[in-house]
Amino acid sequence: MAGVGYCLQQFFGMMGEEKQDVLAAYKDHGGDCGEMVVEEGLVDLDLGKSKYKEEMKAFYNKYMGTAGCTTPECTNSDLSEHVDTTSWLKNAAW
Repeated sequence: MAGVGYCLQQFFGMMGEEKQDVLAAYKDHGGDCGEMVVEEGLVDLDLGKSKYKEEMKAFYNKYMGTAGCTTPECTNSDLSEHVDTTSWLKNAAW
């Protein structure tokens, strides 16, 4: 049986390969993170309508990642004013 060191080596090797794919997709979508995550299928819109794509891209760019959080505590974000955070967290947990 392989030791934990071997497993970690394999894991980080796979993560390195994924990083290159993410960087390529990001570049292919003009450096627009919202565009990239929606168009590459990382945000699931199967239950929504295609008209929600543009809204989701804008939402992602405004609230997710570093664009939506300029302080370590995210004190600058007004996400809770636009999203029912309890339902959102329940959905994420599900």
